[in-house]
Amino acid sequence: MPRSLAEDRRLIAALSDHHWKGVYLDGIEAPSDVEKASALLRVAAANRNWTTAPLPLLAVLDTAAAALALASFNRAIPGLAALLFDGDALALASGASRKSDLIADLRRRLPLAARASGAIAILVTDDAGTEQVAQAARDGYAGLCVRDRIEPD
Repeated sequence: MPRSLAEDRRLIAALSDHHWKGVYLDGIEAPSDVEKASALLRVAAANRNWTTAPLPLLAVLDTAAAALALASFNRAIPGLAALLFDGDALALASGASRKSDLIADLRRRLPLAARASGAIAILVTDDAGTEQVAQAARDGYAGLCVRDRIEPD
């Protein structure tokens, strides 16, 4: 998430490349971060002379501040296509265990915030087995994002 004018300008320049298909926002702290990214995308879209909608935004819940602000994702945010839940990153950010009640509670609440924002909920996971897919669907997630793990040689 860009935090300075210089970072904003670099993002707009990068988004002017026609190879982008979407934007994965990590490090968000509040809906205002997603709204800012949406505004930057509209500027990039104008630079690219897009006639279609700007790139979709995928915002990941991976910071303690975003976890505290989860209830504020209660309105539509232009361009927001999905809220992603990354329990591993959130556990690291909060100091809680991945299997803690805190992380489990946030995992259950994210689909509500996504629905309130007019977006879908996606669960970040290490495995997309049949049981994980079924459980995610039961919990209100529209799909899974499988984390790419690179094993050392």
